[in-house]
Amino acid sequence: MDMANWQNYRSQVNGMPAVFTANIEDLDVYHGKHLSKVVQFTVPYQGDEDGLPNEDEYEKLINRLFKILAQLTALPNVFFAGHFICNHQAKMHFYCEHDALLKETLQQLDFVSEINVQNDPNWDTYFDFLLASPLEMKLNATEEILSMLNSKGRNLSDTYLIEHTFHFDEEEKMFPFMDELTLGTSVF
Repeated sequence: MDMANWQNYRSQVNGMPAVFTANIEDLDVYHGKHLSKVVQFTVPYQGDEDGLPNEDEYEKLINRLFKILAQLTALPNVFFAGHFICNHQAKMHFYCEHDALLKETLQQLDFVSEINVQNDPNWDTYFDFLLASPLEMKLNATEEILSMLNSKGRNLSDTYLIEHTFHFDEEEKMFPFMDELTLGTSVF
């Protein structure tokens, strides 16, 4: 499993800061292939006042998550959908066809709790909760830009000129775009 194919982003869950990871690798291989159950469970950890783990606790937590990941993805017809870290617990989500072997494996781990299985034939948990929405992605990108500007000593209350460059593969595609800019309306 290649971590480069994981989508990571920051968000909030019930007003608490959260860090999400969604697996986007081999989605087409597993989605729609009778994996209609989602197995969800928690791995508690000691967190700071925001509910997130400190550096030492984070390393311990990640080792536990990777141990679970290695054991469960070795089972047949199992897809690691993702996890989120929030409020002193990591919550992991795996899609499967048959949940008995996953539950049996998880019950052998003393650091796993709150094992729950739900029918989710449309993968709503994955698409509507774990996967970042376009708004989440924009908010995270904006946060990163502001943080970078701040770290470079820029005053965020100053006004800055921003130049935009647009590239069109074909000249014909440029004219409708220019018309929209001239009219001040958008149909994109």
